[in-house]
Amino acid sequence: MHNPIMTSKHPRILLYSHDTYGLGHIRRSLAISHQIAGDIKNSRQLIVTGSTLSGAYAIPPRTEIIKLPSLSKRSSGEYKPRHLPLNLQQVIEWRTQMLNDAIDFFTPDLVLVDKSPAGAQQELVPVISKIKTEYPATQLVLGMRDIEDSAVRTRKQWQDSGALDLMQSAYDKILLYGQHDFFDPVTTYQLPRNISEKMIDVGYISRDYSAATTTEDLDIPTDKPLVLLTVGGGGDGFDIISAFLQLIDDWSGDLPFHSLIVTGPLMAERLRTRLAKVTHPAVSIINFTPNLMQYMEMAEVVISMAGYNTCVELMSLRKKTILIPRNTVRDEQRIRAKRMAVQNMAWHLPQSELSSRRLQQAILQALHAPVPTVNWNLNGLTATTTALQQLLTPNKKQTGYLPRQIRLNPYGTRPLTQTGALRI
Repeated sequence: MHNPIMTSKHPRILLYSHDTYGLGHIRRSLAISHQIAGDIKNSRQLIVTGSTLSGAYAIPPRTEIIKLPSLSKRSSGEYKPRHLPLNLQQVIEWRTQMLNDAIDFFTPDLVLVDKSPAGAQQELVPVISKIKTEYPATQLVLGMRDIEDSAVRTRKQWQDSGALDLMQSAYDKILLYGQHDFFDPVTTYQLPRNISEKMIDVGYISRDYSAATTTEDLDIPTDKPLVLLTVGGGGDGFDIISAFLQLIDDWSGDLPFHSLIVTGPLMAERLRTRLAKVTHPAVSIINFTPNLMQYMEMAEVVISMAGYNTCVELMSLRKKTILIPRNTVRDEQRIRAKRMAVQNMAWHLPQSELSSRRLQQAILQALHAPVPTVNWNLNGLTATTTALQQLLTPNKKQTGYLPRQIRLNPYGTRPLTQTGALRI
């Protein structure tokens, strides 16, 4: 069996993406995976994800994907199985077993965890215990999104889930997919020094793309500017689309733009059926495209929620953007949209203020405005692979501890520690 001490010329990298809501995690993980495949030429990768749409995107070379049973998140933040006739405990146990098997058979040199230190419902806690006890040479890295949630809610969630303990004692490095001068997680979330010292600011994860899609693909006229409306996965985007369609109906005089609406593949079927009945010469509607960034490039103005990936892609394209952040689950999108608006990177329109009149004002203002000035470091992909390459360089593994306070995934089958701290 492969011994993960990086004596091999083919480093093995496992990427974990829990994916319970929207498309952001798998899109970010795939972007990083593509960059790894290009920069670490002999690498072999395994992506373990809960995304139902992982197969809809191009897979990097020398990469395999393991699909975990899917979870979905209610507006209350509670998890449930997405499709299977099992209870949550059964699905979490199954996912944890699959992750443990992936570690045993793939024996990665490095594990990169996206966003959630303990995984969905703490499913990673026993997996991390396995890595630290049975594969101590494996590097464990957390990829931290620029903004998690409000300060109070984030600190409580990280404390309750054991995430703070894991970041302090189990993770070797933490890659910040953002920059401190836009949002400082160390100060906001009151992170202790032994966490902040592990943190590397890599910048924002901006995907590259090839402009292969043209307006002829959707038969969109080119005589007027294009306004693109996208609501991410679509699970909670129907109200925004409805407001936009009402604006189209209410518009007096000649409509000064054509529009493309992307509903998202996770929108409820009954709602997609209602939208399919919309007929307007200036409106095109599609459910999903893996080439969304190409359509962003074609658009003069983009209306979207304020998810991490969408905002980064729009800023990398220097697009005039109207942000209508998600108003449920967490405050992440509201915080990002407000800060981007303050820095004149985008317009912020809260859903509580959404109306045909406000939307019309924002669109007309954006159509006649210059392109935004972007103050973000968008070289995060290159910086990420540089950091991973440094971690993959053979060196003596430092000794660390897993503190007793870290609790087992409540659906796991064995404790993380027995007595005291676990020596690594």
